[in-house]
Amino acid sequence: KIGFQNRITPDKMESNQEEMEHRLLIPKEDSQVKTSKTKLFIIGAVAALVGVAGVVHSGRSPESFHKKTETELSESNDLSFIIQSQYGANVPGSGMYPWKLITEPHKVSTLIVQEPAGETLLEGQEVSYHWHIIEDKKLSWGNSMEHTFTSTGLKEVHVARYITDVSTGEQTQTHHLVNEVAVKYVKRELRLLSDDDREGFFMALQAVYQTSTDDGIALFGDNFVGIDDLVKAHLQGAGQKECDHWHDGAGIMVHHLSFTLKLELALQAVNPSVTVPYWEYTIDSVQLGSDWRTSKIFSDDWFGNSGNSLDDNHFVKQGRWGYTTITKDEKFEITNAYGLLRSPWNVNPVTYVTRFDNVLGQKYMGGSLPTCDIVKSCFDSDTLSGMNTCLNGATHGPLHILLGGQWGVKLDEMTSKLIGSAQLLLFKTLWRRGFSRCPTSQTDLDNGFTSCACSSDAIEAAGGAYEVLTTHSGILHWMAATSNGAIEYNSDTDKFELPTKTEGYESATWNSFLTSLCDPGSVGEMYTSSAPYDPSFWVLHTTAERLLSYKRLLSMESDDNSPTSTTSFDETWGYDHIDSDSDIGVTCDWTNVDESDVLSMPTCIKGECSGHAADDVIPFDLSGVSSDLSATTTNQEFYDWLSPTNDDLTYVYDSFNYEHCESAGVTIG
Repeated sequence: KIGFQNRITPDKMESNQEEMEHRLLIPKEDSQVKTSKTKLFIIGAVAALVGVAGVVHSGRSPESFHKKTETELSESNDLSFIIQSQYGANVPGSGMYPWKLITEPHKVSTLIVQEPAGETLLEGQEVSYHWHIIEDKKLSWGNSMEHTFTSTGLKEVHVARYITDVSTGEQTQTHHLVNEVAVKYVKRELRLLSDDDREGFFMALQAVYQTSTDDGIALFGDNFVGIDDLVKAHLQGAGQKECDHWHDGAGIMVHHLSFTLKLELALQAVNPSVTVPYWEYTIDSVQLGSDWRTSKIFSDDWFGNSGNSLDDNHFVKQGRWGYTTITKDEKFEITNAYGLLRSPWNVNPVTYVTRFDNVLGQKYMGGSLPTCDIVKSCFDSDTLSGMNTCLNGATHGPLHILLGGQWGVKLDEMTSKLIGSAQLLLFKTLWRRGFSRCPTSQTDLDNGFTSCACSSDAIEAAGGAYEVLTTHSGILHWMAATSNGAIEYNSDTDKFELPTKTEGYESATWNSFLTSLCDPGSVGEMYTSSAPYDPSFWVLHTTAERLLSYKRLLSMESDDNSPTSTTSFDETWGYDHIDSDSDIGVTCDWTNVDESDVLSMPTCIKGECSGHAADDVIPFDLSGVSSDLSATTTNQEFYDWLSPTNDDLTYVYDSFNYEHCESAGVTIG
């Protein structure tokens, strides 16, 4: 016992921190003490050290102290603490996550004791608290403590409450609380970030865009990857001729979320406190309507001009992302004819990221963002298959088209009416099947082959324009379904027809349709397989995952650690293929095709593109994120790891509130 006047104070605690840590009585590996008791023994050693400053253990040994602690643990529920950060003391996730204490790594957290209810101090008594964070060997003294966690995971925090007799300095422990704190990154809506956090995200993202992978590894470590290599990965996934390995299938979410984590590793190599935020675009849909391009999201300091009021070259020239460069790399397997890291069919010579606010002269979706009604319809899907489909198309797909845009092709009035903004998606059907060929080199360009085109010989060999549009591609079937009666199927003749038109008129129309689909002109990055070059790409897939996580949380069975079930959700792996302009369900084998011969065609069959099966491997080694992930992690395994209740998941979302939709009369969840 030491007199009260000489007890340890916070300044002494800090100065003696290192010495006290070295004096921890940690058993050696060959100790007979069981692992569960070892943790408790360490705490007893810390308490014993603090005992030098006036703690009384009533003559008990450290082990007997811990035996009492195990008993007290279940009886000390009235002692608790909260965690406060710069964002307040609210627990992320609208209280739906199973962890009651959540804080962020690489940010200052303040742990604050909540005094037990009904406790009354007698005259001459004082209360004090001692803290211990096991993994970090952090000791502190007082009603609160500040700490910066440096890794994610569940962290064990101990708080001991002592009553001190002021006259004698004698201390008696009344409570001992052990709690787990879930340390996870918190993904917030871009506008809800603090100015410093938002600037930290953008500056780290700029480092990824302005630094090569090799230079970045030398500067920031092995987890760094530059934007060119990220774009190459997306080109390999979505820019192949045979099919799309990343979109229009069950892999849509796992591919893009593993891709986002790959970027996040690079961002955190630059600034370890950064995580990728999300853009809840339905806020702009509700609040700004068709004027959403005026949103703060597209201010010069954020993502820059969204594609309106740009000149004929269609690239942003001012602000943070002005003159963002498209790299020339003729050695890479997928480039355009200029050697730029673009989709092979995007024969655009401009060396900067491009955007446009319309698609071939039309305002896609009337120029409006996906609405709360569309998002609600997706959320109300009762299967993962259905939700994968609408997260691929109706909710997130339009953002790519609205921000990318398309120009350089003129359509006649009827073709524009029937094809309109679907021209590029239908073109890719012809391109993958070999009917449209595009220049592949500077030599082609020098020889006058400057844009994609359909070969008349290939069309004739296939039986003419009508056969290409039907038997060989199914395009006319889709056009008829969306033509409002302008094109009809005649079951008697087993043909599509233009009502009241002559056979000659029909033939000319089919030829006109096909010709108009053979060249996509120029397309903004977001509407192509080089979309990651546009920095706004990265905040869309987190938005989609937030909706999916909300659905998964609501559907969980009721138990002690998860929310009460309020909705059913069949999470069987799959994708609901629909009759659409992009979801054609065909793979084309180009192995034996001589691309210099327009009559040498790929073999196309109905089937699922590789990359979308449950046991296909995700395209990235994410062992740097978690020891549970590796270069052989499958789609299903990664989807399971993404469970919003997984202790190992490195992040959570700030909330699942859609109050802006509620104000518009739409309830989500």
